[in-house]
Amino acid sequence: AANLPSAAAQKLTAAAQQAFVDGLHAAALVGVVLAAVAVVTVLRFLPARLARTGAMRGPLQSFEASAELLGGMLPTMPDEMHRREVAEQHHRMEDRE
Repeated sequence: AANLPSAAAQKLTAAAQQAFVDGLHAAALVGVVLAAVAVVTVLRFLPARLARTGAMRGPLQSFEASAELLGGMLPTMPDEMHRREVAEQHHRMEDRE
């Protein structure tokens, strides 16, 4: 645009600015449509209420699964969690007897 005559440079600049704004509008519209699809999908497929069940895993198994997601890196030591889980299992077995 620097090498063009003044009138042509202004037209080119105005067209470029309008194209930029039009692109932003199109991107926003796509975002709104995707958000609406996500809302409909969530409302359709997720349950309205959570089931009243306990945990599917104990704390140690949950910790190990989380560690696997982190690539095997353990953020803390699981010893205390293991002791607590063993104690809970022991109490449950005593309650059954």
